[in-house]
Amino acid sequence: DKPIIVLINASNILQIPELSEPKASSEYGVDAIFWVGNTGNNAIEAIGKLLAGEVNPSGRTVEVWEKD
Repeated sequence: DKPIIVLINASNILQIPELSEPKASSEYGVDAIFWVGNTGNNAIEAIGKLLAGEVNPSGRTVEVWEKD
């Protein structure tokens, strides 16, 4: 199975509880959610490199959203 990664290209934080459902034989399930915010001029290329493991953002987590 290939991992399923959802990219959210939105300015606002979204509540999408359906994406946190566990994997099942009848559902795809999601392995990761990557919120990219507003990507600007060059960020789309950077996102591809991040997903491919070509670069490490090596930054710090500025915001964390907890899951119930």
